[in-house]
Amino acid sequence: MPEPLLQYFLSLGSNVNNSNNQMLKLEIDRTYICAYNFPAVVLTAGVDYWNTHLRDTYLNLTKDYQIKVRCTFAHSLHDIARIIGPERTERDLVQIFALYLMDLDDVKQGVLEHLADFLGTLAVSSRNEYIPILAEVWDGVSSNWHLRNILAAQLMEISMLFDASRVVEHILPLVVRACHDEFAAVRET
Repeated sequence: MPEPLLQYFLSLGSNVNNSNNQMLKLEIDRTYICAYNFPAVVLTAGVDYWNTHLRDTYLNLTKDYQIKVRCTFAHSLHDIARIIGPERTERDLVQIFALYLMDLDDVKQGVLEHLADFLGTLAVSSRNEYIPILAEVWDGVSSNWHLRNILAAQLMEISMLFDASRVVEHILPLVVRACHDEFAAVRET
C-alpha cells in the first residue's frame, strides 16, 4: 500500500481540522468513513503495519463520541482481531471489547452479533478467562429482549469454543435462562 495513501486515510481519523475539507458534513462523517473502511485497510496494508501505522489511530477512533463510529467498530471488531492475530488482539482489542459491552445498546449489539467470532480469535488459554463474563453480559442485557435474543443465538457457536466442563458450568445455565425467558423469540432461539 503506498505510504501517502495510507497517511491520507489515517488523516481521516484525525481530530485536527483539515483546511482542505470545505463541507461541514464531510468533517462530521470522516471518522465514520475511516471506521467503516478500517478493516479493509488493515487487511490491505497487512499486519506488519498494525503497530507502526494503524494501531494508535484505531484505538483513538474506537472511543469516538459518535455512536455510529463506535457501532461500526463494534461490528468489525472480530474482523480486525482475525487479521491482527491473537497476541495483538489480547493486547489491543480486549479492552475495546469490554468497553463496548458496557456501551449503549446499539454498540453492544455489534459486539454481541459477533461474540463467538471474536472469542474464537483469542488463544484458548485467554478465551477461557472470558467465559465467566457471559452471565454478566446476560444480566447486562436483561432489560432488552432483542439483545438477549442475539446472545442466545450465539450460545451454540460459543459452546464449540470450550471444553465440555466449561460449557456445562457457564453456557448451559444461560441456555436454561433463555428457555425460560419471558419473550418467545428468545425462548425459540
